[in-house]
Amino acid sequence: MKFISWNEGYSVHVEEIDAQHQWLADIINALHDDAAEKKGRRLLEIVLESLIKYALAHFETEESLMIEYEYPAYEAHKLQHIKLGEKITAWNQDFVDGKTGFPDEAVVFLKDWLENHECSDDRTLGVFLNSKGVK
Repeated sequence: MKFISWNEGYSVHVEEIDAQHQWLADIINALHDDAAEKKGRRLLEIVLESLIKYALAHFETEESLMIEYEYPAYEAHKLQHIKLGEKITAWNQDFVDGKTGFPDEAVVFLKDWLENHECSDDRTLGVFLNSKGVK
């Protein structure tokens, strides 16, 4: 059973953003499976690299749209992205340095991020972008 199953409740009704959120759900599921099954370190490195690529691509997508359409809550939303980016970077650095395996609480944190930030703040962004004709 998947840790997170994508459903319409996660949708922000902007195709590109929804596709990226589905990508995050897949990464969270992979991290959860790797942690639960104690798979090899190299596999976990690959999944962490995917998480970093996801964050960079997703934040760039959202922030570009916010700037282009003059989203009024841009600064606050960008700050949330910065904080998540710092967390991901710290988790990855600790893992690469051998200080820790990937922490189980990180998987829970990412699930919470998907369910709360992306289904709340990003949904508000989605409504705003829809009002500007972005689908």
